[in-house]
Amino acid sequence: MEDSSNLKQSAMKPKFDELKRRYVEKLSLKLNSMSEALNKGDEFFLADSFHKLKGNGKTYGFPIISEIGSILDNFYKKKDPQFLFLAQKAILTMQKLTHSYQQYQEMRESDIPEYFEIIHFVNSQKKGAL
Repeated sequence: MEDSSNLKQSAMKPKFDELKRRYVEKLSLKLNSMSEALNKGDEFFLADSFHKLKGNGKTYGFPIISEIGSILDNFYKKKDPQFLFLAQKAILTMQKLTHSYQQYQEMRESDIPEYFEIIHFVNSQKKGAL
């Protein structure tokens, strides 16, 4: 029997998944704005954006976003001359991450035929054990 904390987590999962989905949608828009700021050389906007990402990525289940935000936030604070170069790399990396996550969310089990093979195998093993 599941304890109450597991039941609460199970009930919260769809809500958290929806928050993650919305976060990724907003992050994609934010990354577009950051790309524009990069093209304009707007270091202040980029630094502010990376600082905010440092704080919110982990909250929504994306610790790598927080880590990237933290690294770039520190580079900006140190007035490192590589800040814009690294910002470009960081934005591209986060765009790839968000794109991959969105693709994953759009997949259905039917898109992965091996999934059904595994489920069929497991179910046949269960029946054989009975």
